[in-house]
Amino acid sequence: MKKQITAAMMILTMIAAPALANSMENQAFENQVFHTQPDAPMQLAELSQKEMKETEGEAAPLVAIGILHAGRFLAQRWVTQRVAAQALSRGANVYARTSQQARAVANQAWGRQNVIRHGQKEIHSNYSHFQNSSQKIRGHAFYGNKHR
Repeated sequence: MKKQITAAMMILTMIAAPALANSMENQAFENQVFHTQPDAPMQLAELSQKEMKETEGEAAPLVAIGILHAGRFLAQRWVTQRVAAQALSRGANVYARTSQQARAVANQAWGRQNVIRHGQKEIHSNYSHFQNSSQKIRGHAFYGNKHR
């Protein structure tokens, strides 16, 4: 799982970095904040030891926010889906936002060959859903908006 997260972060960085670096809005922002000109050299100064000590640890809140968001993403993406699949395999009904999410949960709970889809034309439900092909196993993976 760590490899997948690392790969996903690298891909997102590679996709977003060129788009952000080349935008005209970003260049205008840099000109306003740093008062830079494209052909003029930048005037840089080294921080003193006192200034370095004052700014030490200032990135910790940003790192904490990043960790919180990563944890939330993992919970929503993997843990929640796993818990829903376990509940579905025990006969509970679950609700997903999209048909892809509902299908993934149903496949995880019952296996790919054991899942059937019921759409809007079906009479026995107000929602489109997936269920087990065996009538003995209860539980539905509902998704989308109410039909009636």
